Amino acid sequence: GGDELLGGYDYFYRPLLRFDEAKKWEGHRSLVYLVAKILWKLRLRQTSRNFFDLGDKMPILSGHQEVWQALAERRSVFSSEQVRLLLEPRKLSIQAHPPPGFRCDHRIEAAFLYDIETYMAGQILVKTDRASKANGLELRAPFLDVDFAEFALGLPASLKLSDAKSKFVL
Repeated sequence: GGDELLGGYDYFYRPLLRFDEAKKWEGHRSLVYLVAKILWKLRLRQTSRNFFDLGDKMPILSGHQEVWQALAERRSVFSSEQVRLLLEPRKLSIQAHPPPGFRCDHRIEAAFLYDIETYMAGQILVKTDRASKANGLELRAPFLDVDFAEFALGLPASLKLSDAKSKFVL
């Protein structure tokens, strides 16, 4: 629960910080790389690195209206399009990534909540529970203490994740 409550999955969460920027440049990835190369030659190294980083993250973020959709796509084995193609011949109308059961105006917080609702509850907790019981072990999840979880959910995303660090509130 610590990763979901405090923004610990760097690989999944950090690219989401560039979501709005990626939306502005959507469809112009080659231009982003061209700008990065020009800036590099002008010796504006840090700005150039930022553009290269954005270009690298654009495939992850493109084609999604909401941050939670980009996160769901990354967590899934199949893309939404692949799920649609698999289910279409059977006339099944199942969404690859069902919308979350909450409303959240802050994009990164929405990603954290989506992970709590889907990944943590549907995968992590189920698997750890089965593994511990199969081996006769008692498993404790201290970050899922009700009081701590409520506290963590009340913290702003800016105290959980930045470009440089995650879970830094700890």
